[in-house]
Amino acid sequence: MSQRKIRALVFDAYGTLFDLGSLTQMCVSLWPERGQALSELWRRKQLEYSWLRTMMGRYADFEQITGEALFYAVQFYKVQCDASAQAKLVSAYRELKPFAEASTALENLKPLPLGVLSNGSPAMLESMIDPAGLPLSFVLSADLAKTYKVAPSVYQLALEKVRALERAKAHELKDAEIAPAEIGFVTANGWDALGAKNFGFRVFWVNRAGLPREASELGPDFEIANLGEIAAHLS
Repeated sequence: MSQRKIRALVFDAYGTLFDLGSLTQMCVSLWPERGQALSELWRRKQLEYSWLRTMMGRYADFEQITGEALFYAVQFYKVQCDASAQAKLVSAYRELKPFAEASTALENLKPLPLGVLSNGSPAMLESMIDPAGLPLSFVLSADLAKTYKVAPSVYQLALEKVRALERAKAHELKDAEIAPAEIGFVTANGWDALGAKNFGFRVFWVNRAGLPREASELGPDFEIANLGEIAAHLS
């Protein structure tokens, strides 16, 4: 299975295609001494809350979770941030910009089907992705599964979508039922890389910060520094 040709690529959004740096900058501008740490805690609690809700079976929209995580971070660092300022920070998730290499990297990966699978809510993703003009065949939100990555049912959404695209292209082909190992999953998040690998995808881990691998028997198939390196591995 691991030697099968990759027939489609699915990308995580936050931190992978889209840069979270502007959120950190906003926090630093509001709280010069604590903004960096607050931004990091905000992101960490956002992920923790998604995992907790998944394990408890208490789904909530990702934008709600993002607001709850920010509220916790603000309370933890005891900084001034009224409801209006918090709403503005949360809405900034809808305005993230792609990494500089994203557009060219994706253009170089065509004609492979290219898609996004993200925890972000449909409205959050639409507001962010549509203006970016990236050559994507589809955008999927975990909201469809009413749970979050790393639940296998979320990755299943991407598998079913790619299979549907393949069937539409080749009604008569016997091999249209694409296997998980024929889908490349691209993420900058180590935890997401483990979840995708556990599901059976071939995983590209975008390790921009030079972090160590997660301590697990699972691991990414490819470790890359940026999105532009994907094409070389496919060739």
